[in-house]
Amino acid sequence: MSENIQNIDVDSDEFLDAPKALRDHVKKLQSRLGDLTSELSEVRSQATATALGDVLSAYKNPERVKKDLISDKVNPLDTEAVAKWLEANGDDYAKGSADAGSSSTDTVSPEEKAAAQAISSASEFTQPADMTKLQAAQAEITSEMSGADVIAVYRKHGL
Repeated sequence: MSENIQNIDVDSDEFLDAPKALRDHVKKLQSRLGDLTSELSEVRSQATATALGDVLSAYKNPERVKKDLISDKVNPLDTEAVAKWLEANGDDYAKGSADAGSSSTDTVSPEEKAAAQAISSASEFTQPADMTKLQAAQAEITSEMSGADVIAVYRKHGL
């Protein structure tokens, strides 16, 4: 039906006898159909890019692989079909990171290296909290206690 309404020219002489409200409604429907079609194609392209992003990152030119994959009429959202296609055709494309040659360790400043080392150092972090205090406090709390009583129990246990 969408194809039928999409191709109707309500301004042609053929539809002069049709009520104006009906012709206006068809124009609105055609406009809405166009909007929905463009939104659908945008969502499909985003879903395709998301689905193929991780799979194609192993190739030097992922856009070329994606273009060839889609031109072979493989549904990019079907992971099994993509895996089979890559198994059959993946050797035709150069593997490797696209940024492997462009990344350099010399571009990182000494301050950034020190900050990264400080973050990754496990000794910089505090030890996890001792949960026995919390468990002891919760054991003393009853349903008859008011909010002030609960706060007093937590303070008693140092929480």
